[in-house]
Amino acid sequence: MILCRIIIVLVCLFFNSNSVAQDVITRAENIQSAILNASDRSEILKYYGEIIQIVDSLDHHGNNYIDGRIYTWSIKSHIEHELGEVLQSEASSIRALELLDSVENSDWRQLAKLKTYNQLGMLKMNTADPEKSILYYDKVVALTNDPIYLAIAYSNLGISYYILGEYAKALQYFEDALALKDFSKNFRLEARIFQGIGRTKSAMNLPEAESILLKSLNLSDSLNFEDQLYWSHLRLSQHYLKNDKIIKAKTHGSKALQFADSIGLVTLQLTALENLLHLEDVETANRYVILKDSLDRANQINSNKFAEVRYGVALKEREAQQLRLKNEYNTFIFIVVTVVILLISLLLYYRIRQRNRLALIQETIKTENRISKKNHDEIANDLYHTMVKMDKEQLQDAQLINEMDYIYHRVRDISNENSQIDLGKDFSISIKNLLLDYKNDSVNITALNLRTIDWAGLTLEDRTNLYRVLQELLTNMKKHSHATHVAFSFQQTCKQIKISYQDNGKVADFKKGNGITNMENRINAMNGAITFESENGNGFKAVITI
Repeated sequence: MILCRIIIVLVCLFFNSNSVAQDVITRAENIQSAILNASDRSEILKYYGEIIQIVDSLDHHGNNYIDGRIYTWSIKSHIEHELGEVLQSEASSIRALELLDSVENSDWRQLAKLKTYNQLGMLKMNTADPEKSILYYDKVVALTNDPIYLAIAYSNLGISYYILGEYAKALQYFEDALALKDFSKNFRLEARIFQGIGRTKSAMNLPEAESILLKSLNLSDSLNFEDQLYWSHLRLSQHYLKNDKIIKAKTHGSKALQFADSIGLVTLQLTALENLLHLEDVETANRYVILKDSLDRANQINSNKFAEVRYGVALKEREAQQLRLKNEYNTFIFIVVTVVILLISLLLYYRIRQRNRLALIQETIKTENRISKKNHDEIANDLYHTMVKMDKEQLQDAQLINEMDYIYHRVRDISNENSQIDLGKDFSISIKNLLLDYKNDSVNITALNLRTIDWAGLTLEDRTNLYRVLQELLTNMKKHSHATHVAFSFQQTCKQIKISYQDNGKVADFKKGNGITNMENRINAMNGAITFESENGNGFKAVITI
């Protein structure tokens, strides 16, 4: 009953654990959807606190939900990137990559690995480490044949090489991206690629740079891609400034600032203002300084909030971890106590069974002794008294007297068979004397290796049982088989004793009577085994193992 309860508890814990893990994955999916529509940083911070708890909760489940863990670590990296915590985002992406490398590949994991490499490439560009970003983008290219992912990877490689000043390589990757005509009419990506080609050709002082930049601008304008319009005007302003076309540079620079204000991202506004500073606009310079100071203060406040969120989540996780450890400790104690109780119960059961077995053996011996005494003191003596009386009164029925004499000796035999045995200190001598009692002119009994056996491992009750079994074998031989030769063989290996019995008697078909059953019960009480074999005309065999 106790063992059943343990199994039920463990099964409940397993299914409860799986249910909790599935719930937190669903929560992570909801957070990912909410992040796409979140515009306020404080709202993103709230979701970030939740995703940290989800990541920690799934990590606690180990490899049971490995895909869920990869998924939530990727979401965490994305949110950290949105919050401007580039280094923390990189650490989360690397953790996702470690989990991906620890399991066998699948279509979903292949896609997750591809996106993680792309994320790490962008993060490395944000930390001014284009060499590392190139390594990650190369891995993306090696992983996929999909035209969209390849076009994105080639475009990103073009940007990385542009930052390094390797314009020829950059241009080649941009043109390779543009050559993938099958990227599902992704016009935003196409506008971005044209912008990259135009910017690179501008840096290389190629005459077609202006027309390509204008093509990117027109494509973005036709589809109202506000973010791409910002970048197109900014790249055109930089191109015209480089070629001393100040009026066109100011025109496109001002439009870039307008789109930055419309989008509402301070980083875009600062970049646009910094570009206009090169055109020696005092009003722009003043606005740039004010906005830069404001951004620095905002970054500091956001950094503090980010730290507060992480500290709060870490504190909650520490408390949750302490609670988990406490529950695990309580479960461990429960299992240990239950196992100890179970072992004690088994030990007590074994001890009680042994004690009952010993008491049964002792009671059997006492009963045999009592029967022997009554046979000898009452039945045999009364029968002998009757015989004497008949002889004295000269009752001449000789047949009756002979039958009574036979009965008298049978009663004496039964009494001797069940009387208390003095086994002495040397059990081998007791067995030898038993064999000699049954040996006569017509029956030859031999015992091989009797003196080599160490009987010290047998208790007094066990010796008594074995003695009675050997006695029963000899009595059956004398009564039924009328053998002329009996052979005993004694062997000992390690802690096991083997006794083989064989005679040459004329045995009828073997039948299991009281004598056989009694021998089996006695040997079983010693935790041993006894087997019998009888074939008409070939004697009787028995093997005892204790």
